[in-house]
Amino acid sequence: MATGNHIITHKNHTWSRFGLVLSMLLVLFALTGWLVIGNCEMWFADYRQTEPRPATIKMVALRIDSNIMRAQAIMENLVYSDGPLELANDVKGLDQLVEVIYKDFQAMGEQFPGDNSQYQKALASFSEWKSVRDEAIGLTAAGPSLRAKEMVRGKSAAHVQEIRAALMALNRFSEKRALD
Repeated sequence: MATGNHIITHKNHTWSRFGLVLSMLLVLFALTGWLVIGNCEMWFADYRQTEPRPATIKMVALRIDSNIMRAQAIMENLVYSDGPLELANDVKGLDQLVEVIYKDFQAMGEQFPGDNSQYQKALASFSEWKSVRDEAIGLTAAGPSLRAKEMVRGKSAAHVQEIRAALMALNRFSEKRALD
């Protein structure tokens, strides 16, 4: 019987060694996985900085485009404001939307390495639109103005189309570059 107990004890000891080895392997694999995932950012950082990501750029470009169209709609409503309070609310909404658009342009700019003329053209076109907006707001603040309404429907709308065309050219550029 002493030999039988020795065999049972030996089997339990073998299983506990196997469990210990298995546990150590699992810890080793987990540690290796953690290290690999943690260093992926370091390994691929150069790739992310040199190649614009077309899906990200397209998404941001579409969001900017949508917000520019909303801003133009606010401009079209703004010239029909009934008084200073309504005009102030419309201007405040427009200013908030313009701030969001600038943040999106900044996010888009981070996707391009160095100085990108397509990006700079789209941003400059949007920045130039401010003078048109300010002039229309000034005319409207002075009182009901047919000139302000014509400016928003003509000059402002044409400038919005110019901005949208620059955004789409930037999007095409990023898609073409991704294919190269």
